[in-house]
Amino acid sequence: MLFIFSKSTGDDRHRRFSFLVLDLLQTLTLPSLSFSVPLSLSNDQQQQTPGAPTAAAAAKTPGPASPSGASLSTAGGQRKLVPIQALNPYQSGWTVRAKVSSKGQLRTAGAAATQVLSAELVDAHGTAIEATFWREAAALADASLEVGAVYLFSRGRVKPANKAFSGVRNDYCLDFGQGALFELAPDQGDAAGMSSRLAYVPIDRLSAHVGKKAPVDVLGLALDVAPLGSVKRKSDETELARRDVTLLDASGKTVTLTLWGKHAEEEGAALEQAKNGGGGGAPSGAGTPCCPPVLSVSHCRVGDYGGVSLSALGRSVVAVDPADSPQADALRLWWDEESKDCAPTAAGEAALAAAGKAPGAGGARPRADLSSLLPAPGQPLPPPEAKPEYATVVATLAAVDPEQTM
Repeated sequence: MLFIFSKSTGDDRHRRFSFLVLDLLQTLTLPSLSFSVPLSLSNDQQQQTPGAPTAAAAAKTPGPASPSGASLSTAGGQRKLVPIQALNPYQSGWTVRAKVSSKGQLRTAGAAATQVLSAELVDAHGTAIEATFWREAAALADASLEVGAVYLFSRGRVKPANKAFSGVRNDYCLDFGQGALFELAPDQGDAAGMSSRLAYVPIDRLSAHVGKKAPVDVLGLALDVAPLGSVKRKSDETELARRDVTLLDASGKTVTLTLWGKHAEEEGAALEQAKNGGGGGAPSGAGTPCCPPVLSVSHCRVGDYGGVSLSALGRSVVAVDPADSPQADALRLWWDEESKDCAPTAAGEAALAAAGKAPGAGGARPRADLSSLLPAPGQPLPPPEAKPEYATVVATLAAVDPEQTM
């Protein structure tokens, strides 16, 4: 065995001699001699190593499943899985194993008509994050990603989330553009257990979320389920199904939740059947009506109609009588033991009262004194430089000019 020792000095002749000996060794044919130089490559370098299988080949080669935070051996090499909650903009070479919990429609943005697709991802720890796919990645994600399936996502960018537009409770979001890689995970066994952690907001505290972009999660007893109705979209004149549900929780407050589209048709029909058939919840004690069905809804928008109202979104997850939910069990127990002494009141009443005391606080405006369009007798008109004065009137529409731009 041949050993070559060289020390790092400033002597150029010494360095040249070392390199010359190494070049000489490389030109020799020594069948019994081999050199192995271990290299520490990043995940991106491993994926771009010449001779490595393509992403499609790696997706077809099954391998052992690995929880987030561990290493996953695939045909493309060793890949480090990072939990969503550990992502930050200063990381690179990460791979996220997550389920597609919801996927939006492929749309275009900007003057260049750039294709964009948004999706919500959730990992095994229950942490959700919004992912946005751009251009070619958007078209590929729209064709290949299926809601409810688990994928391996890599070669993306982590950036701070814009809370004004993001509907996911996470400080960061993911961007996938050219070179993005997402492949079906080898093991789909834990897909059913992957769901975002819900943070239920009591109904009596919903008024604090009026006008905010961030959605809320709500859990309540379906006291009343309205029949299925529909409204007409202004954009394309199509009919959209809707259904109103009145919810009550242990705070003793009620709120109206509006379900749209498939939620109104499917989960709304299940609610109506459970409500009318008395199949919701557990049997109640003597003297207490049968417990109404429990409804869990994530990602609700809080509006100010009637003081406080809720509206489900396209990405909302609606569950009737959710299983293995301690919060739902506690709500049923409250109904059995304490609801008979409770007189439910609308959560919007407090908001309307607050709006009457503090204008601009949200909710409907208080009723004002009615005025006439004619000036009051003996009251002079204000000068042009005076600040405008506002009044409330009741008038009848007499004519509409068809040439006027509305």
